[in-house]
Amino acid sequence: MPIDKRIVDLVDKGMSGEGLTEEEGAELLSVNPYTFESAHIRWGGYMLARKASGGMAEVHAQIGMDASACPKNCQFCSFAACNGLRPPKAEMPKDEVIEYAKAYNEAGVNLMCLMVTAAYDFDKFLDMGASVREVINPDMPLMANIDDFSYEQAVKLKEAGFDAVYHVVHMGEGKITTIKPETRIATMENAKKAGLKLSSCVEPIGPEHTPQEISKHIHQLMKLDPLSTGVGLRVPVPGSPFANDPHRGAIDWSFYMACMRLIVGLTPKLCGNADIAADSGANYGWAEVGTNPRDDSSHTDKTGIGRGVKTSQYNFMLAGWQILEGPSQGWRE
Repeated sequence: MPIDKRIVDLVDKGMSGEGLTEEEGAELLSVNPYTFESAHIRWGGYMLARKASGGMAEVHAQIGMDASACPKNCQFCSFAACNGLRPPKAEMPKDEVIEYAKAYNEAGVNLMCLMVTAAYDFDKFLDMGASVREVINPDMPLMANIDDFSYEQAVKLKEAGFDAVYHVVHMGEGKITTIKPETRIATMENAKKAGLKLSSCVEPIGPEHTPQEISKHIHQLMKLDPLSTGVGLRVPVPGSPFANDPHRGAIDWSFYMACMRLIVGLTPKLCGNADIAADSGANYGWAEVGTNPRDDSSHTDKTGIGRGVKTSQYNFMLAGWQILEGPSQGWRE
């Protein structure tokens, strides 16, 4: 069966590293993931990712410190109070957070992130961050994954030892969440103004999202100049309104990952979010402990979907990547 020449041409253009237009991105995303054309897209995404990072992959680590019901009610999230999956308040003790941070530091992760819900006290989070900063490598990038915040709060995050934030405008923001897209964008701008780097993602992609919507979202995100980015498909969390969605696997994740890489080009260097797509353009993934918005476990690494550091590193190596030794670059000033 002959391959569609138009798709070959789009992949060739994408592999130049200059990126694709919003319309071209939508064309690429319109391909059926289970076709010859999709395999070619995935090959192109992989080759371009290797060029972007010199064949180096990274494993970042996240500590989910909070399992409390979140008032922002993102319907796809296990923390959403409206889903009734989490207790009113459940937070990881500081000593446990510190032990996880030490363990991740010793395991050779390239970046560390602390995650909480919108119910978590901001001053407590600053204290946690400062305590973690004291026990990890001084060159280790420290990232915050928290609620929206002001410029003044962004400055406090920087002063507490944080180097970056993970923040997104979700697919369906303001419709299946109680957060306005403008609020999310303002937070990212506050972070950058305060000297914090930005990690962001196009997520969570559901089966109802069109190629045009996804490509538009990618291009809007790139205007914010994130240091790392990627894609995330919506996981059908049991008990959520999306629990009966089809569970999409490695081929689907890999297809979207490759499209993302070809659309954005060579920058940012880090594009991924999951080692499941290591053979299609993902060059960084996450190890996770504690809580996770994509399952209802209080220990995602033990009874949920969280991966360990060694597992994620091994999966990247199986796909031909070298693992970066030492801290991820570009996050710390």
